[in-house]
Order: sequence, then structure tokens, then C-alpha cells
Amino acid sequence: MLKIISKAFFLIVIFFIFNFTTPVFAIESDSSLFRTDDVLKSPNTLAENQVKSTVDNTPPTKPELMDEFRKDPDVLAVYGIIPYKSKGVDAYDWWILRCDIVDSISRDGGLDDYLYPNRGAIIGYGPFEGGYILVSVYDKDRNNVTSQDLDEMRSVFEKYATERGVSNLPIVFKCSDMGTYPEPDPEPPKPIPEFGVFISILIFAGLSGLISMKKQK
Repeated sequence: MLKIISKAFFLIVIFFIFNFTTPVFAIESDSSLFRTDDVLKSPNTLAENQVKSTVDNTPPTKPELMDEFRKDPDVLAVYGIIPYKSKGVDAYDWWILRCDIVDSISRDGGLDDYLYPNRGAIIGYGPFEGGYILVSVYDKDRNNVTSQDLDEMRSVFEKYATERGVSNLPIVFKCSDMGTYPEPDPEPPKPIPEFGVFISILIFAGLSGLISMKKQK
């Protein structure tokens, strides 16, 4: 039984090595496709590079969007001003700030009374590319949303924005169907340090099994 278990561990290690690592011959075969220093980087380093790429490529904000929203018949209300933030760090910081405001409101339940199907018509809210926060209103309940409701919801956003030193937070209330609610901007990639530990455990187990097999021969 021990011999069978040892062989199983050894086969698992071989499987992971060939499926999750880049062979040396592949690196040497085409230097334009692979770089040795990139392959040898730790998961944390790779994640840092991904985050840096996300920051550097964050598009600039678009203040002119607010005027376009005011002409949209599906938009119930437009508040605030989109500040201009240039591509890169400035736009990324503005995105992170909006994410923080939205996350805090969600954690605190600041808009729970306005959510569908509780007692309201809000089916989602979040930061969007361009520099604003979109609040999506269930289209079938649009007539049940009053101007007082909109002002009260805006006050919730403004409260959290003011705590972070932001005034005139750009907020757009727009009607949407349940199946067409747009996805908010994605979060930056995160490192996966546990993967390296998992591979190390498998390699150790496989080597131990191989040694055990040799001793039994």
C-alpha cells in the first residue's frame, strides 16, 4: 500500500511540473516569446507587474459624459461634476476612491432601503469608466422613484464622499433592465501566494515517495 501511495504522489508531482511550469527548452527555443527572468519571477512579483500595468493604463476621465447623460431619456438624474484625471496614476486614484465610497456604503447598508426588491428600485451601483458612479434603477419601477428618493440617495453618496474630502461627486441615476445591468469596472489583479506553497508541498511529497520506493527495492 505504501508503494502505491508513493507512486501516486510521484505521478501527481510530474503532472503539475509539466502543466504549470515552463520547460527550459521552450524558453531557449524562441527568445522573442519567452524571457528567462520573467519565468523565474515569484507570483508576488508577477502580480505587482500586473497591478502596475493596470495603473499605467487606467484611461483618463471624461467630464463631457455628464452633458451626454442629461440628454439620455433613460437617465432620471445627474448630479455633480466629473473631475478631469489624466491617464495613469491620477485616473487610477480617482477610481480607487470611488470604489472605496461604494464599498463603504454597501458594507454599512446605506442604501438598503432603496434596493430592489426591498422597498426600492435600485438594482445596482458602482464606479464606471469615465469617472462617475452609476446607480442603476429597475426600469419597470422607474415611475415609483420620486425626486425626493433621488435626493436622499444622493445625500448618502455625498456623506461618504465628504468624509474623504470629495465634493460634487458625479452620480448618474439611469434606468436598466435586470438582465442588462452593466458590470462595474473590474478590480486590479491580486497575487496568489498560496499556489507556490501548494506546489512545494506536492514536490516534497513526491520526492519523499521516490526515496521510499528506492529504499524498498
